[in-house]
Amino acid sequence: MISNTDYRGEVGSVPRNAVLWMIVFVLLLLRMVVLTGATVIRGPDVAWADPVYQIGTYVLTLLFVWLERARLSDYHIDGLVVWLIVLFKPLQTLILAYWGNADSMAFPQWPSLIIWLAAGVLIVALALKDRDRLRIVRKSVGWFGWGLGVGAVMAVILSYPLSLQVTDTDVPAAVGLFSLLRPMSFVYQIGYAAVSEEPLFRGILWGMLRKVGWYNTLIWLVQAALFVLGHVFYLGVFPLSFWIVVPVASLILGGLAWRSQTIASSIGAHAISNALGLTMGMIVYSWLHT
Repeated sequence: MISNTDYRGEVGSVPRNAVLWMIVFVLLLLRMVVLTGATVIRGPDVAWADPVYQIGTYVLTLLFVWLERARLSDYHIDGLVVWLIVLFKPLQTLILAYWGNADSMAFPQWPSLIIWLAAGVLIVALALKDRDRLRIVRKSVGWFGWGLGVGAVMAVILSYPLSLQVTDTDVPAAVGLFSLLRPMSFVYQIGYAAVSEEPLFRGILWGMLRKVGWYNTLIWLVQAALFVLGHVFYLGVFPLSFWIVVPVASLILGGLAWRSQTIASSIGAHAISNALGLTMGMIVYSWLHT
């Protein structure tokens, strides 16, 4: 439900609406051109694309949250979502360091410090100026739990098409497959994938399109199409992920956010399905080839 509060206003001397749409445009540019475009053209080893995408997306998401803090419910964002955003993205950098990953986003390399600084600035600013935006309500927690359940079911349902992309070399021989179901992977996926994608596709974009009069059904389809385009780099290497897994997931995640009115649900579903998906695909592959 879109609030009746006037969101036009001004940010400095620029109309608020123009600033908000500019943020949406740059967020989509970061996803479609910087990450997806660079990966398609240059391959997955483009060192600069992922950190630029992650940092830019995170900082702009936090800026949008601050600017629209009085109207966050219009974007399926509530107190729990804010906490998930400000806590789990920094946690992602710690997990990378714990795993011994040489990624530039691993703490304490300087790109990771930008994430920590941005999260700290927002949480302090909200605590000082608008503490109500940090309040967690039971309904949102309940929907987060529902999202976890839906995401787990998604991982099971989609495990078969994922298994068709698995080869013998992908399946670890010395380690039991079920031991790969690590809770830390779930925490990492909240910060890495869900916090980067859910606020944009199922939150900010959804709310902005509603404000200009789009119907929810059309938004649900458009966000799914854009989400699929944002994963076009799968086309050459994991075609079933591009044609089946991502479209199905985007419709389910969009439906969750639409029904619950909070992306806490889709964040939970997104993270758990990502954390379980590949391992479930390996398990099904192993069962089919024994």
